[in-house]
Amino acid sequence: YTGAGITVAPYSATANGYFSRQGEAPSHFVSAENYARYERVKLLAEQKQATANQIALAWLINQPLSVVPLISSSKPSRIEEAVGALNVRLSPGEIAWLRDGAE
Repeated sequence: YTGAGITVAPYSATANGYFSRQGEAPSHFVSAENYARYERVKLLAEQKQATANQIALAWLINQPLSVVPLISSSKPSRIEEAVGALNVRLSPGEIAWLRDGAE
């Protein structure tokens, strides 16, 4: 996909707040697999001194294809937090680990 020249714009890039509400989300996001991802996001957020939302957004913007996450909030602090994801760099190994737990 990286050579296709397509930009992906994921809607609800932070899974309706799944990563900011400590793993709570609408029922369609709730699964053992997603909770395990949430735990990996929390761990990496601690290591990188970032928030879980920033790690989730960084995962999207550090993909090898062009990704523009769509976000919104009624709170300016949440937008500022989201912009901070631009400063979070993830290695290919971290991206894979976040996705499926493989190291």
